[in-house]
Amino acid sequence: MRHPFDPPMDPIPSQNTQTRQKDPKERQHRSLPGRIFSRIVIALLVTLGFSYWMAWDAKEPLTEDPGHIQDGVYYLYKGSSLAKAPGLYACTPEQKPALVVSAKDYLLDTSVPCWDVNHHGLYFIDNGTDSIYRMDLDTRSVTQFYTRSAEAYQTDLSLTGLHLYDDHIVLQRRMSQTTDYLTLDCATGQVLDQSKEPPQEPTDPLPGTAAYEVQRLGLPATKEDIFYTYLDVADQWLFYITNIPKYVEGHNRSVTELWAMDIETQERHLVQDEIILHQVVTDGTWLYDCDRNTTCYQVEYNDQGIPCGLTLIEERI
Repeated sequence: MRHPFDPPMDPIPSQNTQTRQKDPKERQHRSLPGRIFSRIVIALLVTLGFSYWMAWDAKEPLTEDPGHIQDGVYYLYKGSSLAKAPGLYACTPEQKPALVVSAKDYLLDTSVPCWDVNHHGLYFIDNGTDSIYRMDLDTRSVTQFYTRSAEAYQTDLSLTGLHLYDDHIVLQRRMSQTTDYLTLDCATGQVLDQSKEPPQEPTDPLPGTAAYEVQRLGLPATKEDIFYTYLDVADQWLFYITNIPKYVEGHNRSVTELWAMDIETQERHLVQDEIILHQVVTDGTWLYDCDRNTTCYQVEYNDQGIPCGLTLIEERI
């Protein structure tokens, strides 16, 4: 029996109190593996994300509209909002695409870039100075080809279009509500003509184009359920693809084949079967196919000089 003057005894903790006192330590012990696992997962995701970014940064694909082949080099414009280095590129097979005109150095119209190339050089409009520049294809040096006069700087004159031909170039200029057209010599830049009327577009396709040969030879768009898509002309060859509906393994599908037709004899030769092509540019040696990515092929010829196959050179350029 306790004496009345004995010191009071410590209260006996209840079972719930004991449990509550142990819970923090137990929770800390139990959550430690979870925290370690979470940190490992986060570290892996950061590492993978960085590796992917480095790979994408090292080889950003050219995914813009088809360009032009001149002297065996493929020129095109890349200027999407995701492009890290927008501008005009020169692509040589099996080499890294070279940025030859940077949109950071010249104010190029990103929505409708005004540029073109022929054997005289590569021409482009700089909207910042309202000038046309020409790049030498051999040295890749850039010089100012045409700029508005000093008096024009007091007005709102601007260059809004460029039409390149074999030996001359037509510039579309706009001032206030009026538009005129200036014709320059491609080699010297000398003014050949000035007119209020736009250059007369040919009513018929120009020689050397697929549309011209299709019209001249009366080639069909469809025939016996075969759909024809005419791509390009190089030397004596008109390259085209056929889409042939076929019933294969219980399914209807379309088989695409690449053909070449001699535009003189109209003899047709199968170049490649079972191939997928979209927008094609070719000079007879190299063939570039443009879609979400750019793919380069080399056209192969047999001993008789007839196109007989494609060799894949590079994907996702």
